[in-house]
Amino acid sequence: MIKNIIRMILIALLIAVVFVSTINATEPNTNTNADTNTNTVNTLAKSYVVAWSYNTIKNGKITIKDGEGIKKVVDSDAGGRYEIVEGTKVTIYCIPDYGYHFVGNYLAEDNNSAQFVAGEEENEYSFEMPSQNIILSNNFEKLTNADLVNGKVEKINSLTFSEFGNKNIKSGQVVVDYTEGEPIADVKTKLDNLAEENDLLIIDYLEINVKNRITKGYSGVQNDVYWTSEVTELENPVTISAELPELYRGKSKYKAIVYHNSDAKLLDAKYNALNGKISFETDRFSYYALAINKPVLVAAATPSNTTSNTVSNTVTNTVRNTAGSSTTTNAVTTTAAVTTGNNNPATGDEIDGYITAFAISTVIMVAIVLSYKMDRYE
Repeated sequence: MIKNIIRMILIALLIAVVFVSTINATEPNTNTNADTNTNTVNTLAKSYVVAWSYNTIKNGKITIKDGEGIKKVVDSDAGGRYEIVEGTKVTIYCIPDYGYHFVGNYLAEDNNSAQFVAGEEENEYSFEMPSQNIILSNNFEKLTNADLVNGKVEKINSLTFSEFGNKNIKSGQVVVDYTEGEPIADVKTKLDNLAEENDLLIIDYLEINVKNRITKGYSGVQNDVYWTSEVTELENPVTISAELPELYRGKSKYKAIVYHNSDAKLLDAKYNALNGKISFETDRFSYYALAINKPVLVAAATPSNTTSNTVSNTVTNTVRNTAGSSTTTNAVTTTAAVTTGNNNPATGDEIDGYITAFAISTVIMVAIVLSYKMDRYE
């Protein structure tokens, strides 16, 4: 009898437990603090590893952005290791060294996982974590030209730049574009005024623009699409060299003038007589003027308005009259004067005329002398 009562109690308790559980399951959730984030990671999903070593990754750096479903195990100069839940959207940064660029859709060695899509930020890519471990491989390749220079000059022979290098540009490629010609009025005025203040003659105007360009690789875009940013100032100066034509070589002074942020500044330039180049250092990029010392003007002597060329021939004949005590002196002077108001010398025909007149005068003088002698002896 007692056993039956115990059994009845246990059955009743079992029914009560089932009834209460059913009611709780059908009641709506009224908890206002419930997490409604649709990006909540399924805690039952499996995590996989993304890892790399700088023993195999060369000429660049990799890092992964922290986020939900992403656990950083290590990220150091030796390499990186992250545990990431499958299906998680991962943001990864693939940063090439200066003179290199990232290429390829994938960093995984099997080439079948982690397809990368380029983002808005420089060196930013994203991918969805697959259901497998990923060991990243090396996809950084050397560029043909770390510095790409484009431009044309006519007033000077050439314009060249020293390498920008890792001291200034940490990643990707440098693109330099330069043009020759007068700048806008306000800029030209400031360049000209500074040249005038320092007794300089400007021989050329240049506009120099510098950009940092990073290839987006093949990640959903064409290989000729880049992240591009303007570079107007550098931490360390670079050297610009201009080869001069013969006209501007061997001067006593060479200068460069830079216009940057509404201000003009004078820069020292060194001249190399062996190659005819001037070189100067700068860490600013905008407008430039190349200048030499002003030539010294020597004042020419002012010629007189009247130039006289005088040919004088004097024949003095002294005829003494022996019949008297007096002495008669007859002086005959023949003068030919040429006066021109335009500073031109006498022509050959004019000189011949003067000679002819002199000969005739001489003959007349001889005839007069002979006539006096004949009178004396009569």
